Amino acid sequence: DAGRERTKRTKQCRQRFDCSRQEFAGVCKGSILRSSGKMERDGLTLTGFLLNQQQSVADATGDFTILMTSIQLACKAISTSVRKAGILGYYGLAGSVNVQGEDVKKLDVLSDENFINALKYSTKVSVIVSEEQDNAIVLDSPGKYCVCMDPLDGSSNID
Repeated sequence: DAGRERTKRTKQCRQRFDCSRQEFAGVCKGSILRSSGKMERDGLTLTGFLLNQQQSVADATGDFTILMTSIQLACKAISTSVRKAGILGYYGLAGSVNVQGEDVKKLDVLSDENFINALKYSTKVSVIVSEEQDNAIVLDSPGKYCVCMDPLDGSSNID
């Protein structure tokens, strides 16, 4: 009975989205439409999605997957820091101003460091441009990617 209900919801999802269109391919695969009308994922992670997509590209080297995994790692570390900011004393200003003329917060500095380290050790990035840095960071690695970022956009809303 549960299997029939799942099949029914999957069909409803496929009717709602044109699963033959490339942009909805990941949505329809492994998704169900709950009776509340909300989509629920069946465990499709970013890493799983990237690996599936990488397999469909004949000349994929895996470099983009490694880059995205590094960005994912930095995001997870930043998420933990934001959740624990009060306990760890990360609220407040760092005492400097960024290239946009905004006051830099401690969480901005920490987020910037997390991203830079994750990207640097991926070895797939040659240039990093960050809102928190005055100049672009040119790395020694032979990476083929340039990453431009605002490590923690909206940090002024956190304090």
